[in-house]
Amino acid sequence: MTAVTDAWIGQAPAPPAGREVDAEPRPGGAPARILALSLTVTGSPKPKGSLKHVGNGRLVDQVKGTMKWGNKVAADAKETWGRAAPLDEPVIVELVVTVAALKTPSRWPSTRSSSDLDKHQRNVGDALTSAGVLKDDSRIIRWEAEKTYPGHHPDALDRPGAVIRIWTIGHSS
Repeated sequence: MTAVTDAWIGQAPAPPAGREVDAEPRPGGAPARILALSLTVTGSPKPKGSLKHVGNGRLVDQVKGTMKWGNKVAADAKETWGRAAPLDEPVIVELVVTVAALKTPSRWPSTRSSSDLDKHQRNVGDALTSAGVLKDDSRIIRWEAEKTYPGHHPDALDRPGAVIRIWTIGHSS
């Protein structure tokens, strides 16, 4: 973050009672983040890539299963979020995508079969918006995202899926 962002975040009020606070110190004395949502979604994570024209003005996702995964994330997020109003303030999203291990996995899931991490972020951001968790995914000011195999990261699942955490910074727009 920049010094300007840190100063702006530094104006945030104290966290509401009963909400988890990230105790990690922030640069420039900025306040801790407040956990707004923590969610685990199991299934086969799919990226949201480019659309392909198939004729007659029809566009389809180039990756099979993109919509199914996005809908699952949205449904699970909506159920977890409940009936609260969508967040309409700057948020930080943590995303740990656990992909299926290859028969001979490398240390890092950087093969084409595991897809680009930024396209996983795109699918999750859109799903959080369609679930009514975020007013718009443009409210995400920072992503903390990783792609891993089962058991290779503290937040890795034991099977494919994703761990998603949304943090507010205590300053509404």
